[in-house]
Amino acid sequence: MQSSDGGNEVIDIVCGMQYGDEGKGASAAMLHVENAYYWTARTGGSQAEHRFRYRGQPYRMRVLPCAAAIDPTIKAYITAGMVIRPDILHDEVTKYAPQNLIIDRNACISRPIDKLQSQHDENFVTRGGYGMGISTALCKKIRREDRSIIAQEYYGTANVVNDHIFNHVWHKEHGLIEASQGALLSLNHGDYPYVTSYDVTAPAVMAAAGVGHRYIRHIYGIVRAFPMRVAGNSGPMLGGEIDWETIEKEKGITISDYRKNQTNEDNSTYGRERIARFSPEEFRRAVILNTPDSMIQPGGIPASSHPQHPGQHHPDSCRLVHG
Repeated sequence: MQSSDGGNEVIDIVCGMQYGDEGKGASAAMLHVENAYYWTARTGGSQAEHRFRYRGQPYRMRVLPCAAAIDPTIKAYITAGMVIRPDILHDEVTKYAPQNLIIDRNACISRPIDKLQSQHDENFVTRGGYGMGISTALCKKIRREDRSIIAQEYYGTANVVNDHIFNHVWHKEHGLIEASQGALLSLNHGDYPYVTSYDVTAPAVMAAAGVGHRYIRHIYGIVRAFPMRVAGNSGPMLGGEIDWETIEKEKGITISDYRKNQTNEDNSTYGRERIARFSPEEFRRAVILNTPDSMIQPGGIPASSHPQHPGQHHPDSCRLVHG
């Protein structure tokens, strides 16, 4: 997709406005259906699962950008700010066969020993973590104690992804950067210690990709009418926590277990998502952190009992892609 205005604002960002599970995967896939991006990139960590359905088929993505799963010909990048679980990436590459995948040499690698050490740390349970080895690997990268913790050593790659992205910017080729998790889980801006291992705001996403903010075209903030957090002791929600049965009764709907449950890396059930009412104060905080110019509320639980209008999104993409 070529820019028509002669400018270099060619990068769109998908970022979460709450505590994750807002529907970033479905939003990223929908935006690619609409915009036919030339390239896509992902930041964050492999503990973040982006689930969506496309043409009736379910997708669960933890490492690859979602656009690369539905379009294997797109140029796909794993940025220097990504934490890769090689076993998960192998499974996704085997299943979706991306043809143009490039991994940054400085992307962090989370190995089996990192997962084991993470699960031996009892604090991960009290913080609402997954025990997948992501924070453990990041700590080792920060301490610079082991070169095998980066992709250059593990995969033998010498690629610098931000060079590739800047080349796309120079040629005015539009792309989508897909963030993981939600702004209110940011390490420096969330409800510490109930946070993730890095910042996941729009500026942090650009830093993880190694590209300056002047090339941004749109920041899409993804928001749910009822914010969710992972099961267990995962931190406060200002809107007031409620149960799924209350929502079903109030809205006169039945919500599937697919929407209620968080899954582990092997797709087994991790636990039922916690859910709360919408908080204007949390939303205000997320707007300050992300400065979105566009908002997407994915399909699912409506804010009211009336059907939600899809806004500016093409009805074909809304039918094809949903969370």
